[in-house]
Amino acid sequence: MCLSKPAYFKLNQPTAGRSMGGMLILRLISQAAVFGTTIVLSRTLSPDGFGRYSYVFSGFLFFFTIFNVNGLNDILVREISANPDKRSLIYRCGLGLKLVASLSGFVLASIVIGLTGNFNLPMWVGLIAALTLIFSFSMGSFRLVWDVPYQVDFRMVSTSVINLSSKVLFLIIVLLWLFLDPNRENSSISNLLNIGLRGGVIFAILMQIATEGGGMGAQAVLNKLYRYPMLPKWDPETIKHLFIQVWPLAISGGMLIVIGKVNMVMMPWFLSDYQIGLFSAPMRLVEALYIVPTVFIATLMPVASKIFKHSNHDFTDLVRLSYKLMIVSSLAVACVVYNYSSEIIQMFYGAEYAGSSSVFAVFIWVGVAVFNVAVLQTVVIAAEKQQYLLRIFSIQAVITIISNLILIPMYGIIGTAWASLINYAALFITALAIKEIRFSGKIFLQSLPIPLFISFNIGLAVKALEVGLWYAVTLIPTLFLGTLYVFRWITAKDIAMLKKFIGTRNAPQ
Repeated sequence: MCLSKPAYFKLNQPTAGRSMGGMLILRLISQAAVFGTTIVLSRTLSPDGFGRYSYVFSGFLFFFTIFNVNGLNDILVREISANPDKRSLIYRCGLGLKLVASLSGFVLASIVIGLTGNFNLPMWVGLIAALTLIFSFSMGSFRLVWDVPYQVDFRMVSTSVINLSSKVLFLIIVLLWLFLDPNRENSSISNLLNIGLRGGVIFAILMQIATEGGGMGAQAVLNKLYRYPMLPKWDPETIKHLFIQVWPLAISGGMLIVIGKVNMVMMPWFLSDYQIGLFSAPMRLVEALYIVPTVFIATLMPVASKIFKHSNHDFTDLVRLSYKLMIVSSLAVACVVYNYSSEIIQMFYGAEYAGSSSVFAVFIWVGVAVFNVAVLQTVVIAAEKQQYLLRIFSIQAVITIISNLILIPMYGIIGTAWASLINYAALFITALAIKEIRFSGKIFLQSLPIPLFISFNIGLAVKALEVGLWYAVTLIPTLFLGTLYVFRWITAKDIAMLKKFIGTRNAPQ
């Protein structure tokens, strides 16, 4: 907990709405910096070079993320919100568990990659690649656990400033590297990627050292200011309890990574660098939108955990509201992108990436699914049923691999996009088949049809009227939201729950 906290911190107890709003603004700016980096690299490297870059970062390095302890933050937030009297002990034991698991993952990855010849790497490349775990998945993931008290106390604005700074630093490094290079037409980034995996790994390490090391130092200063503990503790009973709660999420988190990134690993088996570059461009655009559900669930988890302990009725209302918010926000974007994918690709990436527009029109619906999967996952964890996520994501991982093996050779990059969409549809079907968490899937499916039908038809109508992109960006979402209001899809109960949600205070007294 906040130990010996100064008086002005006791008075400054932010609400969930204030925290979420500030965090969203800062994370959107941060995401803009990341996306700006992507745009600069994509235009500098061309589709061929951008395809190689995407494989190194989204494909090859995905292997290392499997060793991260996914889900620990969610469990810590849930346990602390439900048991505030044990806050300090739970949090510090979580730090201890993360440290041991991350270092174990580093050692295991070093052995597996460096000594067994996986990925056909020489030993030195494997060991250097494993070194990235220290900066990205040991230091970085340890720093993420430091976020837990900020998330519980609705002070995520503070850590969002650090996140923004690290992303801007990444962009500055890339821009300096590109524009201070004496040979602009044959940049050193291109040369690194052209020598293959070795260069890509070196580039990745340099970026991660700069951003993760700087971010960890900055957050240490902030922790000291708020007097949040930074050092781990080892209480066997608490560690055992956390481990029992976390292990299904840790494995299912690995399955989620497979689901999200295995296509980038498999595409080089069948497609050229040029085609991978064309696929990566719209994928990065859609992934940039994921900051919205990320911010929302960071606020939702402590609120949902608290409400679940006191009222099943209010918990159900909160779940319904959460799905509605994610459905509205994702469809408001999707109905624009689906009808104007060519214009958007041209605006961001240029004529070289014109072949990406058809992928964009399909992959944006994957984004709609991801928005709502975030709610499903958060709700299931808050309801203390996280063990069922392992079953869902394991089945989906198998479907992901099979569908990509079938559709990539048959249909190329558009097949990859369709495979992703099929996979997420299968996820919700699986959720409906599991009795213990069926309530969440049912609420989503009950909430989806009306806004999906309205958004799709409004988008088609505006496009048929030959409205330009910039007018459509305003007109389509406005008509969409107005129509939902007229049809009373958003009820008075939803508004009451929204007010209760954004007014929640959880900071310790």
